[in-house]
Amino acid sequence: MFALGVVLNPEELKDTLRHPVRIGLGVFTQYVIMPARAFGVATLLGLPPAVAVGFIIVGCSLGAMASNVIVYLAGGAMAFSIAMTTVATFMSPLVIPTLVETLGGRLLPIPFCNMMQTILLRVVVPLGLGMYRHRYLGRYLVLARELDPGADRPGHHYHL
Repeated sequence: MFALGVVLNPEELKDTLRHPVRIGLGVFTQYVIMPARAFGVATLLGLPPAVAVGFIIVGCSLGAMASNVIVYLAGGAMAFSIAMTTVATFMSPLVIPTLVETLGGRLLPIPFCNMMQTILLRVVVPLGLGMYRHRYLGRYLVLARELDPGADRPGHHYHL
Protein backbone atom coordinates (compact mmCIF):
# COMPACT_ATOMS: atom_id res chain seq x y z
CA MET A 1 0.00 0.00 0.00
CA PHE A 2 2.88 2.34 0.83
CA ALA A 3 4.55 1.69 -2.56
CA LEU A 4 1.33 2.39 -4.47
CA GLY A 5 0.90 5.63 -2.57
CA VAL A 6 4.43 6.61 -3.59
CA VAL A 7 3.96 5.94 -7.34
CA LEU A 8 0.51 7.53 -7.57
CA ASN A 9 0.56 10.63 -9.77
CA PRO A 10 -1.32 13.37 -7.86
CA GLU A 11 -2.46 15.10 -11.09
CA GLU A 12 -3.89 11.86 -12.46
CA LEU A 13 -5.63 11.32 -9.13
CA LYS A 14 -7.13 14.84 -9.21
CA ASP A 15 -8.48 14.18 -12.70
CA THR A 16 -9.96 10.87 -11.59
CA LEU A 17 -11.63 12.49 -8.58
CA ARG A 18 -13.60 14.70 -10.97
CA HIS A 19 -15.72 11.59 -11.70
CA PRO A 20 -17.06 10.64 -8.26
CA VAL A 21 -19.97 8.58 -9.66
CA ARG A 22 -17.53 6.09 -11.20
CA ILE A 23 -15.66 5.78 -7.93
CA GLY A 24 -18.93 5.46 -6.00
CA LEU A 25 -20.11 2.66 -8.28
CA GLY A 26 -16.90 0.74 -7.66
CA VAL A 27 -17.16 1.23 -3.90
CA PHE A 28 -20.85 0.23 -4.00
CA THR A 29 -19.91 -2.98 -5.79
CA GLN A 30 -17.24 -3.76 -3.22
CA TYR A 31 -19.39 -3.08 -0.18
CA VAL A 32 -22.86 -4.20 -1.25
CA ILE A 33 -22.79 -6.72 -4.07
CA MET A 34 -19.73 -8.74 -3.00
CA PRO A 35 -20.76 -9.17 0.67
CA ALA A 36 -24.37 -9.96 -0.30
CA ARG A 37 -23.23 -12.63 -2.74
CA ALA A 38 -20.81 -14.12 -0.23
CA PHE A 39 -23.55 -14.30 2.38
CA GLY A 40 -25.97 -15.79 -0.16
CA VAL A 41 -23.54 -18.47 -1.31
CA ALA A 42 -22.56 -19.36 2.28
CA THR A 43 -26.24 -19.65 3.19
CA LEU A 44 -27.23 -21.63 0.08
CA LEU A 45 -24.37 -24.09 0.55
CA GLY A 46 -25.18 -24.53 4.23
CA LEU A 47 -21.54 -24.04 5.19
CA PRO A 48 -20.47 -24.66 8.79
CA PRO A 49 -20.50 -21.38 10.80
CA ALA A 50 -16.71 -20.88 10.88
CA VAL A 51 -16.36 -21.52 7.13
CA ALA A 52 -19.40 -19.34 6.37
CA VAL A 53 -17.97 -16.42 8.38
CA GLY A 54 -14.62 -16.84 6.61
CA PHE A 55 -16.42 -16.75 3.28
CA ILE A 56 -18.32 -13.62 4.36
CA ILE A 57 -15.08 -11.94 5.48
CA VAL A 58 -13.54 -12.60 2.07
CA GLY A 59 -16.65 -11.16 0.39
CA CYS A 60 -16.49 -8.04 2.56
CA SER A 61 -12.75 -7.49 2.12
CA LEU A 62 -11.18 -5.23 -0.45
CA GLY A 63 -9.01 -6.46 -3.28
CA ALA A 64 -7.13 -3.17 -3.21
CA MET A 65 -3.52 -4.21 -3.07
CA ALA A 66 -3.74 -7.03 -5.57
CA SER A 67 -6.04 -5.21 -7.98
CA ASN A 68 -3.98 -2.01 -7.90
CA VAL A 69 -0.75 -3.87 -8.52
CA ILE A 70 -2.28 -5.76 -11.46
CA VAL A 71 -3.67 -2.49 -12.90
CA TYR A 72 -0.21 -0.92 -12.48
CA LEU A 73 1.58 -3.84 -14.16
CA ALA A 74 -0.96 -3.93 -16.99
CA GLY A 75 -0.59 -0.20 -17.68
CA GLY A 76 -4.24 0.44 -16.78
CA ALA A 77 -5.99 3.35 -15.14
CA MET A 78 -4.00 3.22 -11.93
CA ALA A 79 -5.32 6.53 -10.57
CA PHE A 80 -8.92 5.32 -10.97
CA SER A 81 -8.12 1.98 -9.37
CA ILE A 82 -6.31 3.63 -6.49
CA ALA A 83 -8.95 6.36 -6.09
CA MET A 84 -11.72 3.78 -5.88
CA THR A 85 -9.85 1.56 -3.48
CA THR A 86 -8.60 4.56 -1.46
CA VAL A 87 -12.17 5.68 -0.82
CA ALA A 88 -13.16 2.11 0.04
CA THR A 89 -10.02 1.69 2.15
CA PHE A 90 -10.64 4.82 4.21
CA MET A 91 -14.21 3.59 4.75
CA SER A 92 -13.06 0.05 5.58
CA PRO A 93 -12.30 0.39 9.31
CA LEU A 94 -16.00 1.00 9.95
CA VAL A 95 -17.70 -0.64 6.97
CA ILE A 96 -15.97 -4.03 6.92
CA PRO A 97 -16.40 -4.81 10.64
CA THR A 98 -20.02 -3.62 10.42
CA LEU A 99 -20.73 -5.84 7.41
CA VAL A 100 -18.97 -8.85 8.93
CA GLU A 101 -20.74 -8.35 12.26
CA THR A 102 -24.12 -7.88 10.55
CA LEU A 103 -23.81 -10.82 8.16
CA GLY A 104 -21.58 -13.20 10.11
CA GLY A 105 -22.47 -12.19 13.67
CA ARG A 106 -25.53 -14.42 13.48
CA LEU A 107 -23.21 -17.40 13.18
CA LEU A 108 -20.25 -16.53 15.41
CA PRO A 109 -19.22 -13.64 17.71
CA ILE A 110 -17.33 -11.00 15.73
CA PRO A 111 -14.63 -8.83 17.43
CA PHE A 112 -15.65 -5.49 15.89
CA CYS A 113 -13.03 -3.27 17.61
CA ASN A 114 -10.14 -5.67 17.00
CA MET A 115 -11.06 -5.93 13.32
CA MET A 116 -11.31 -2.13 13.05
CA GLN A 117 -7.89 -1.64 14.68
CA THR A 118 -6.24 -4.22 12.42
CA ILE A 119 -7.61 -2.57 9.28
CA LEU A 120 -6.44 0.86 10.44
CA LEU A 121 -2.90 -0.28 11.26
CA ARG A 122 -2.28 -2.61 8.31
CA VAL A 123 -4.10 -0.84 5.49
CA VAL A 124 -5.15 2.77 6.10
CA VAL A 125 -2.01 4.05 7.85
CA PRO A 126 0.51 2.62 5.30
CA LEU A 127 -1.52 3.93 2.35
CA GLY A 128 -1.75 7.40 3.89
CA LEU A 129 1.97 7.43 4.67
CA GLY A 130 2.82 6.41 1.10
CA MET A 131 0.65 9.16 -0.33
CA TYR A 132 2.21 11.67 2.06
CA ARG A 133 5.72 10.47 1.17
CA HIS A 134 5.06 10.91 -2.57
CA ARG A 135 5.64 14.66 -2.39
CA TYR A 136 9.15 14.20 -0.97
CA LEU A 137 10.20 11.57 -3.48
CA GLY A 138 9.30 13.62 -6.57
CA ARG A 139 12.78 13.94 -8.06
CA TYR A 140 13.53 10.26 -7.47
CA LEU A 141 10.27 9.27 -9.17
CA VAL A 142 11.25 11.41 -12.16
CA LEU A 143 14.62 9.64 -12.26
CA ALA A 144 12.90 6.23 -12.17
CA ARG A 145 10.64 7.24 -15.05
CA GLU A 146 13.67 8.42 -17.04
CA LEU A 147 15.26 5.01 -16.57
CA ASP A 148 12.11 3.41 -18.03
CA PRO A 149 10.90 5.89 -20.68
CA GLY A 150 7.83 3.83 -21.59
CA ALA A 151 6.53 3.62 -18.02
CA ASP A 152 4.18 6.59 -18.38
CA ARG A 153 2.92 5.55 -21.81
CA PRO A 154 -0.73 4.38 -21.81
CA GLY A 155 -0.93 0.67 -22.44
CA HIS A 156 2.65 0.10 -21.27
CA HIS A 157 2.97 -3.37 -19.79
CA TYR A 158 5.58 -4.64 -17.41
CA HIS A 159 6.75 -8.14 -18.11
CA LEU A 160 7.18 -10.43 -15.18
